[in-house]
Amino acid sequence: MKKRKGDFMNVELGKYKGLGIERPHITENPDQMDSKYLISESAKVVNTMMERILSDSKIELNIQAVIDMKNRIFEDFKKELKQNNGNFEIYLQYTGKTEKQLMKECEDEARQHLSEKAVIEKIAELENILVESEENHQQLYQKVILFLLQENTAKI
Repeated sequence: MKKRKGDFMNVELGKYKGLGIERPHITENPDQMDSKYLISESAKVVNTMMERILSDSKIELNIQAVIDMKNRIFEDFKKELKQNNGNFEIYLQYTGKTEKQLMKECEDEARQHLSEKAVIEKIAELENILVESEENHQQLYQKVILFLLQENTAKI
């Protein structure tokens, strides 16, 4: 996702090094490795790391950026539902949610995404982690996550 000027107004980054997060033991024998397990465990480690960094940081988001992203997430959800032959009203009835509740979930997701983006970009700035193109947020995310894993994980 492109960086839009003004997605976050202020980022006070908390502790992001030396978190001491344990990573799962990975066998040396490639034949014994289960890729689904590795992906699942890696995601857990990254999520734990981001939760700790976010809980120790103060991020002031631009409210308009949150609203814009919330609306995109909501519209993307409705579009995906329709593409899968789903009906929005039936979905709401089936889940017992109101449209307002679903919009709140989309707002929470938008805030989480923008907060993580702010942390990634702040760490990249502090650690001088660069990518070839400023618009390549995915590449920046991957480089920062690799840096964070190296700084914060210990083998079990």
